[in-house]
Amino acid sequence: MTELRKFHRTPSSLEVELIYQGRCHRGCLGNISLSGALAHLHEHADIGPGQLCLLRMRIPGAGGETPPLAIWCEAVHCSALVAGVRFVGCDDQATRLLSLLMQQMKDKPENIEEDLARIRAYLADYNRTG
Repeated sequence: MTELRKFHRTPSSLEVELIYQGRCHRGCLGNISLSGALAHLHEHADIGPGQLCLLRMRIPGAGGETPPLAIWCEAVHCSALVAGVRFVGCDDQATRLLSLLMQQMKDKPENIEEDLARIRAYLADYNRTG
């Protein structure tokens, strides 16, 4: 199978909010790149492909006074408790913060077992509900 992604995806477990039609869906990232993200949500979000939503997260190490990063996204897929989004409103500041987050994730290999356990749990939940 040919890889179509233009950017490397970095595993993450950062808490996020996906806001769609005024409703806030909380969860955590599965992975993130400079062009999009995969979010594991705590509750079902009925977001169809092509719908616009807002992904909001706090970037660790970005400074205590830095507001949460908020990026407009287009839903690529959404099923049960998983949402894949493509960034459509990413300015220079957002790109800088995303790069900082991705570098932090690469610099923390000690979290790999925790990340793998979390991903396995999400896959098990997905297989039960999908």
